[in-house]
Parts: sequence; C-alpha cells; structure tokens
Amino acid sequence: MSIISLRKINFVRIYKSLTTPCIWSKQKFHIKNASILSRSVSSKKSLVQKHKTIETFLAKKDQNTEATVYHGTLYEYETIKCLREIFGIETRRCGGSNDRGIDFRGRWTLPDKTIFLIGQCKKVMGKCAPRHVRELEGSLSHESAQTLGIMSSNGGFTPQAKLQFTMSPWPLVLMMVSQEGESCDMFLMNQTAEDLMDGFKVTMHYEAYPKVEGVMVNRAMLVYKGKPFEPKKVVDENIVAKFV
Repeated sequence: MSIISLRKINFVRIYKSLTTPCIWSKQKFHIKNASILSRSVSSKKSLVQKHKTIETFLAKKDQNTEATVYHGTLYEYETIKCLREIFGIETRRCGGSNDRGIDFRGRWTLPDKTIFLIGQCKKVMGKCAPRHVRELEGSLSHESAQTLGIMSSNGGFTPQAKLQFTMSPWPLVLMMVSQEGESCDMFLMNQTAEDLMDGFKVTMHYEAYPKVEGVMVNRAMLVYKGKPFEPKKVVDENIVAKFV
C-alpha cells in the first residue's frame, strides 16, 4: 500500500472521529429541547384544564391577583356567568393561538330559533375604541352566516365605537358586566342583531342587589313581542360540547 493511500485512510479516520461527537451532540441537543418543549406544552395544558368555571377559577390557589391576565380571565368568567344566568345562553370559554381573539363561544336557544355566537371580553382602564369593534367584525368574518358577535367591556365604549357598532353590517351586541357577573349594566343590539333576533328585545331595569343592602343594580330583561320572556335556565355552562 502506498504512502498516499495510508494518508487518505488516516485522514478519513481523523475526520470521522472529529465529526461524529458533534453529530451526537446535536442529536442530544434536539432530543433535550423536544423533551423540554413537550413538558412545557403539557404544563400549559394542565394549567388551562384546572379551571372551567368562575368558581373553580377563584378557588385556584397561588394566583397573582394583581396580574393583568388574572383580571382579564376573571372578567371573561363574569361575562359568561351573566350570559348564563340572565339570558339563558350556553357558553364555553375558549382561547389559544388560533382563536382569532375569541374568548368564548355559545348557543342561545330561543323559541323556534337557535342563535350561535362568539364573544370577546375587554377588561380595560378606559373605554373600548372603534378598533375593538372592528376586531370583533374580523372574527365574525371567519364564522358561519348569522353568527352573533358579543363584545363585553367593563369600561364601556366611546361614541366612535358605538357609531362603528351601529353602522356595522354584522349582528353585534355591546354589553357591560359588573357585580361579579350578577349585573348587566348595558346590553345593546345593532339593527342587524335585532333582525337576527326576530322579535326579541332587551330592556333594562333596576333591582336590589341581594349581596349588599341598599345597592341597586341594572338587570336586563328579555322581551318577546312586547311581553316579558323568561329564558330557560342553564344549569351548567359546560354542557356545550359539539356546537363549535
């Protein structure tokens, strides 16, 4: 065997000895990161699954009650509670990377009609602007026809936002919730939503707040063809399973 051939063989051996550990190192790196990512996803899923109602959310320990996420999530549950107890709307809280800003989905069962809906909740310091209404319109553009869009805000809405809402071709509702979801301070439907509701209206009246003596709260009341309508009570907001 020639000297040149020996040199080639040695060169190949040296090259393999240098590159193989690197490849193995990269493999271990990817395996380790995949494992970490898997644990991270599982951890997030477990956190989401720990609460499905306002009661289980408030019962959850070790929460940072000063965090923005905490107050935002709480307001979502308060809105869902209000829709369930006052309007008889079945709802399910949702959210994730592909939710298009939707915080909950629901189904409103009325005489001879079932209305599907989506909702967004805004826990803000001020009032919601027109851009917030446009965001809801954008979410509705991905839904089936005649889906109702509800926007709930603790701070209310600017005059410009209400104008955007009034002129919208989409069926929209603006609402305000307070008193831990037991008071509906505002429930407005635009003309497109009223046409969709087909004879149903919502009126507001004051009544005593049972938890605090001397406090009056707004209470929404459904009216159908000029007469008060008592919606069917929803026992559990989690009964909605296959309508989305």
